[in-house]
Amino acid sequence: MLYGQIVGHVQLACGLDLVAADRLTGRTLRGLAARLMALSAPHVAHRIPSPLGAELSEEQTMEDLAVDRFYEEVASGARVTLVEAREAAREVVAMLRQTMTQQDFEAVFETLPSDYRELTPPGQRRPEHS
Repeated sequence: MLYGQIVGHVQLACGLDLVAADRLTGRTLRGLAARLMALSAPHVAHRIPSPLGAELSEEQTMEDLAVDRFYEEVASGARVTLVEAREAAREVVAMLRQTMTQQDFEAVFETLPSDYRELTPPGQRRPEHS
């Protein structure tokens, strides 16, 4: 699945115009990749399928932020409400789930802090480790 297809899905699922859907998709993917980079997991960050992978470098220093701050950054960067950012981020992740291999998807979400699990659809969440 191509980046444009993910944007199209977000546009339809969230009832957004194409520009807003593109901004939200890009911000969500960039934010997820940045969190992975902050966790010193560039090999996992590059598994996210997007044109943004080429922009990532190991020299980047990113903050390791909680999921609520991630949503705030997506909303601010895309110039939408926090509710719209949450909904769109979940739709982007749902499309990533369909796009990525199971191994790559699990590698991404096992590397992120546990509060990022709320991005994955409830039926696809893995049990938390005790």
